[in-house]
Amino acid sequence: MNDDIRLKELKKDIAAGRVVIIAGTGVSIAACDNQEVDGYKVATWPGLLNHGIHYCKTIQLIDEQEAELLTEQIRSGKTDFLISVAEFLSQRMRIKGEGVFRGWLRNTIGQLRIKDRAILNALESLSGIIATLNYDSLIEDGTGRRAVTWQETTDVEEVLTEKERNAVLHLHGWFKDSESVVLGLSSYHAVRDHAHASGVLQLFAMSKTLLFVGCGDTVLDPNFTRLIEWGKEALKDIPPRHYLLCNTSKVAEFQRKLSDAPWLQPLDYGENHELLVTFLRALAPGCGLPASTRPHASAGPGFDLDAYRLAMLRRYSRLKLEELDPTTHDVRPLTLTGMFIEQSARECAEFMPRVFELPKELQRRLREAGEIEGGEFDEEMLQQHYRAYIEQSPRPVLEIMNDPALTRLVILGDPGSGKSTLLQYLLLTWAERISPDPAREALPLLIELREYGRLRSEGKAHDFLGYLHDGTSVRWHFDQNRLDEWLKTNPSVILFDGLDEIFDSTLRRETSTAIHRFADEYPLARVVVTSRIIGYQHQTWSDEHFRHFMLQELDETQIADFVARWHLAAYEEAAKGKEKRALLARAIEDSTAIRELAGNPLLLTMMAILNRTQDLPRDRAELYEQCARLLLHKWKVDLAFAPDPELAKASLDYQDKRNLMFHVARRMQTSGHGLAGNLIDEAALEATLADGLKSVSGLRPERAARALIEQLRGRSFMLCSIGGRSYAFVHRTFLEYFCAAEIHMRFEKEQSLSIEELKTGIFGHWQEETWHEVLCLLAGMIAPRFVREILEWLLAQPDPNDTCHHVFLAARCVGEVRKRAELGTWEALVLNRTKALIQFDLSHAYDFRDDDARIVAEIRSRAVDTVATTWRGLSETYAWLKARAQSDENGAVRVSAVKALAHGWRDHPDTLPWLKARAQSDEDWVVRVSAVSALARGWRDHPDTLPWLKARAQSDENEYVRASAVAALARGWRVHPDTLPWLKARAQSDENEYVRASAMEALARGWRDYPDTLPWLKARAQSDENEYVRASAVKALARGWKDDPQVWVLLSNLKPKPPMS
Repeated sequence: MNDDIRLKELKKDIAAGRVVIIAGTGVSIAACDNQEVDGYKVATWPGLLNHGIHYCKTIQLIDEQEAELLTEQIRSGKTDFLISVAEFLSQRMRIKGEGVFRGWLRNTIGQLRIKDRAILNALESLSGIIATLNYDSLIEDGTGRRAVTWQETTDVEEVLTEKERNAVLHLHGWFKDSESVVLGLSSYHAVRDHAHASGVLQLFAMSKTLLFVGCGDTVLDPNFTRLIEWGKEALKDIPPRHYLLCNTSKVAEFQRKLSDAPWLQPLDYGENHELLVTFLRALAPGCGLPASTRPHASAGPGFDLDAYRLAMLRRYSRLKLEELDPTTHDVRPLTLTGMFIEQSARECAEFMPRVFELPKELQRRLREAGEIEGGEFDEEMLQQHYRAYIEQSPRPVLEIMNDPALTRLVILGDPGSGKSTLLQYLLLTWAERISPDPAREALPLLIELREYGRLRSEGKAHDFLGYLHDGTSVRWHFDQNRLDEWLKTNPSVILFDGLDEIFDSTLRRETSTAIHRFADEYPLARVVVTSRIIGYQHQTWSDEHFRHFMLQELDETQIADFVARWHLAAYEEAAKGKEKRALLARAIEDSTAIRELAGNPLLLTMMAILNRTQDLPRDRAELYEQCARLLLHKWKVDLAFAPDPELAKASLDYQDKRNLMFHVARRMQTSGHGLAGNLIDEAALEATLADGLKSVSGLRPERAARALIEQLRGRSFMLCSIGGRSYAFVHRTFLEYFCAAEIHMRFEKEQSLSIEELKTGIFGHWQEETWHEVLCLLAGMIAPRFVREILEWLLAQPDPNDTCHHVFLAARCVGEVRKRAELGTWEALVLNRTKALIQFDLSHAYDFRDDDARIVAEIRSRAVDTVATTWRGLSETYAWLKARAQSDENGAVRVSAVKALAHGWRDHPDTLPWLKARAQSDEDWVVRVSAVSALARGWRDHPDTLPWLKARAQSDENEYVRASAVAALARGWRVHPDTLPWLKARAQSDENEYVRASAMEALARGWRDYPDTLPWLKARAQSDENEYVRASAVKALARGWKDDPQVWVLLSNLKPKPPMS
């Protein structure tokens, strides 16, 4: 009998009142949050017994040697030893007097208090008899039932005959009745030999269905083990209709352990303990079904919403870290909803990111292949579209998903950017939220288009409902006729994941059209589609009224949130998690390149995995190597070769796969567009892979290359399909790393490159910024004696275009060298040349409003940033930055110095008071604005920051400083209860129109979903006394409520003067 059948039988028994719940240690642990008493977790057996040792030693019932022997037995974790310790302690206390034993129980078990009612409420919702193996009163406290012990014969019979339904039956005793407590061996024998107690259990087992909850770890619950031992003989003839709930990882273990107890069957409730409450709630009679359909909707085959809910939880709830790294078995199970970080997204109306970032030649080729739409944009129009895209405020993606005006959505994103995770999160939030009436909530259905496309191409799926009805890869099947009826009469969210993963362009177009028809046929459904960008037909979907949003990379706050959550959830030892969290956070903060890598959710997860077993490397080249090792390990080449009998005999090891990446990187590097585009077409990739496979014996290279490409079409590894029969490294960083590693191999290992060729042929690309990452990585790989020669060569290069690229590149190369002492005097020479750039100027005259002035300011600012980053370890750098921030004649230098100090020296005791002084007294308001923003961002948790910001926002003499403080406060303290009314006051009463407008715009952006925001903004747009403020309110309404017809009516009647730019 499989779990689905067992589950249906169990639900029938619950509905009929035939189930007796037997609660184990896990229930108490969950309810009291594993509460400590005197430093011991007494809800667990080890914790309770260790407290007993401590107590007996304190009152001199045992000596130190006895205490050590007893502690060793507990450490063994063996049930017999635990029971032996329990017997010894209970006998010692009872010999002293029953009051001693009773007092100890009262001061340990009796101190447990409810911290989380969820599991108790879930048990109560099952409306059956509740028995427990525990000694505490947590179930009684949470449900209002009274305690009945196994010794109370009359009361037990009333429970048994269901005359008394408001009781908790304590099978092994209750702490308030110490004589009933079954702790040691002798007390266990007493209950075992008690004819009435034994008969009760046998009668329960024969006439009822037993459901063991919270007994999933026998080490923690010897009471359960003893019950199973007793049942070997007493219940040997009982039919196997009783269930033990356990998580997925324990099913096989319990099947072995229960081989002598065929009457008890393990039942899988999900991947982790957090799902137990959800599972129990879903078992409750009628849970999740509308009253009108309850008699048949949940019982009929193919439309059981409760069973569907549980199936989705089992399929998607756990983060499958083993797919990235098979050694993650020691990581505590992590849930997707627990680790989900809400990203931001920008709407793509005209500008399609990534498409227009490609070199022109690649755009032309893809356009000719029909993989991107439209003609070429002229550069000016493209820049207009880009500015419109980048200047819009990113919206939280869940806000987009919950916007009732957005019923047709396409979510676009790069590989590993979180598209699939987002859809799975939407599904899981529904599955974890138990509702008594799901007709009130939109039913989510997730369709993985790669699998749908595969079955359709094989003639096994004709439409989406048919796929959900009997698709072989679908986790739960719905009856398509009943589902059709449901979708036409109830709200739903249809999640189509991975349009780009249908590689046949004809089938992809047919599937797109099918989705459009589906959206028309089921108007109550919200339709969400995900895709990568290349190969996606933007205009076709726009014509069908789909709106497009591009997932943005994780920002610093989101990265920090992920790092904190990961290390809190993944580590058993809190101190170890805290230590590892600090290491990863520092690595991300110290390296711009690593921080950019961390913006991709997939790669951030990889870094967290690497951080678990080793310190992250100090140099990023080694970090990239370790990330690459993980991704190449994930690339199961054997699976690609398996269908071909000839190829199946061959295999590729790590070095073989790494060598292939060298070939691909070099092909991209030497192509016509060079490193400007992380892209290679299918034909070029096939030829490149075939060339790289020539050295592998036992296979035909061309045949093997075609098999690998076929595999890459369906899965992302180090290389991934980005659509349009084009492929790329999963992140540009890996293109740069493998380029550098391949050059390093040729230079130092093969020695096919001389130092002169390295300088002129490789570092000769110093004027091309797309090469800079490769050259910096290479500097970190080669010996410092060669870097010295390269630095000398770089600093000697003429710079007719005044870009200063050669100096900045030299400084970055210094930063990549671990043993800088071996650079000799060249490090100081590079430092001095970099510092000198704060006085950089052009040789010709220019107006301060020209582009030339902007270029000068950028180079001076970059010089400050480079010194602060590369030479952070020098003590004089801190003093130099302070001097630049206070006295440099150039405003851009002063601002950059303030930002650099705030970012790089946050822990220095002088930085915070110094920043406050700059923010309050610097004569340049631009410097004061930078100091305010830096302080708000870096010291958000400091207790003085919020009141200090409010003071700046209200009393600074400069309106731009006040506006900066307003914006910082709105951004960093959005959830503070005082922020919204304070912002409204600033927006209405500040003496300056710019500050009032800034407060109003911050309010419109941060509190868009608040019911009062829209009417308040309308009032400001119509009646504010200041024209600039009214115009700003109009702009905020047009940006945030552009789909609201009432807003457009209002706007059409308001024609204020546009706000000043």
